[in-house]
Amino acid sequence: VEFYESCRRALNPGGVVSLHLGSPVHLPGSIARIAASVRAVFPVFRPYLQYVPLYGTLWCMGMASDSTDPALLTAAQVDERIAARGIGKLQLYNGAMHQALLAQPNFLQAILAQPAQPLHSGDSIDEVRDPSELPDIHITAG
Repeated sequence: VEFYESCRRALNPGGVVSLHLGSPVHLPGSIARIAASVRAVFPVFRPYLQYVPLYGTLWCMGMASDSTDPALLTAAQVDERIAARGIGKLQLYNGAMHQALLAQPNFLQAILAQPAQPLHSGDSIDEVRDPSELPDIHITAG
């Protein structure tokens, strides 16, 4: 919680912080605790999933703010902001993708609905496992 309080103090009013929360596939309990910690500090919290090739799995990220809600932006508004900033040649992100990223699948909703204790300085996450306990990853040439 204390880390997120520092983040909130560093933001301008209406600012948004983007966060990596971890793997909902491998560490769902950690995701629940981290989400509880962010929610303890920020009135607006929007978690989302993204496949990260480097990590080889879905990854949960989140946006948090004192007042700005990224879920309220329409696809057209996102596209207008991208164009107004002269950002071009994006391979993934656009207005429709913004909305799709914020649509939470049922398994993520269930993780985020779990009762969870926020993390405070000095707390540890007990869910971290030995890599040998994780499921095998099979890569096939296409």
